[in-house]
Amino acid sequence: MRTSFGAWYALAVLTVVTLFAVVDRQVLVLQAETIRKALQISDAQLGLMQGTGVALFAALASYPLSWFADRYDRRLVLAGCLVVWSTAVVACGMAQTYEAMLFASAMVGAGEAGLVPIVYALIPALFHDKSRQTANSIYALATGTGGALAMIVGGQLIAASGALRASLPGSLNGLEEWRISFLAAAAPAPIMILLIATIVLRPGQAKQAVAATETSPDHAAPSKVSLLAYYRDHPFTFAGFYFGIALQAMGFGAVTSWLVVICMRQFGETPAQVGAGVGMGSLISLPLGFLASIVISRVFSQRVGVVLPIRATRIAFMVSTLLLASLALATTALHVYVIAFLIMLTLISGSMFLPTAVQSLAPSHLRARVIAVQLVISSIFAAVSPPVVGLLSDQYKTVPNGLLLSALAIGVPCLVATVLAFYLCELGFERTVAHAKQLNDETPQTAT
Repeated sequence: MRTSFGAWYALAVLTVVTLFAVVDRQVLVLQAETIRKALQISDAQLGLMQGTGVALFAALASYPLSWFADRYDRRLVLAGCLVVWSTAVVACGMAQTYEAMLFASAMVGAGEAGLVPIVYALIPALFHDKSRQTANSIYALATGTGGALAMIVGGQLIAASGALRASLPGSLNGLEEWRISFLAAAAPAPIMILLIATIVLRPGQAKQAVAATETSPDHAAPSKVSLLAYYRDHPFTFAGFYFGIALQAMGFGAVTSWLVVICMRQFGETPAQVGAGVGMGSLISLPLGFLASIVISRVFSQRVGVVLPIRATRIAFMVSTLLLASLALATTALHVYVIAFLIMLTLISGSMFLPTAVQSLAPSHLRARVIAVQLVISSIFAAVSPPVVGLLSDQYKTVPNGLLLSALAIGVPCLVATVLAFYLCELGFERTVAHAKQLNDETPQTAT
């Protein structure tokens, strides 16, 4: 079956919109230390702002947005999300108090929470099975590469904020440079909304109605298993998968959410330097990791079978845990950048298959919600580590690398637990995938 041009165009638009969201997020990350000084807040408060607030609101918004994405025009849902997060980015730039900044950054997370459920639920409806892995990999590679570029672009945008001030009207040209960078990051929002409006879906896909969830107990409905019943049929698979991803988000979040501050505080780097250092590492590791994933797939897919995504990711997490622990030995910012590059290369090569894995775990009528539940759990776990690291760091301000050691004290144990969780998932993964395929192949029948 030949994939239509409209499907590839839709994937391109979704990628561009995702990149726009990533740039917004990176500006918030890169400006963290500047915001801390400007608002005179502690590391614990900064952790709540850039970690807990964003993750918690994303968790709260993710499932309701996926509910709408399964039932209504996904273009409208995505456009609404974009309006929310771009408005919140502007609010970040205009915030005068810590409380206002905390709420604005949280709303950025809430608005962006709809991205992943919408994209990864839409891809299987646009691409048939043979091209779905390719579409997933292209999207992951494009957005990942864009994420690396976003780190670089965000750093340069911050550096150029002073020059942008002169072009702003009225009182806006009196704003501090860090505030201007937020306004500039949100500026492309109207263009993104227009691009979303140009996506043309196949007939019947503009509204995603799920009969099994829209009918009442008093009416007959197609015999599709409910979400809770499906979880009960595969408890260990989903427990391992959900908590494995959540623990890695918590572990890596403990370090990555503070990486910019660590490099600036411990090694004297500027936002532009950190953006270039981390961004270039990401930019190089993504295509290499993509190529490595292709080699892994071709060499091991027949030998390992459908559990390959979980097993490859589990091994990658084992290696990356050791690399993460080695950050404690870093003596220069260059050491941090090199280790970060190796970690990203390892993770990308192992986890490039995960989008296909989560799509395969669920039947089509549950797919968006299965993805959303994973995001909710991951967001809650990710929300915990940044403020905890901040609290530890506040106790060790006299230690030169106290912030780095605090981050590793949370991150490394979480990643060890991640490896164990993915092993649990692997035990039942093949059976769950087979069940999902069976449900997708069944002809809907009237419930009795």
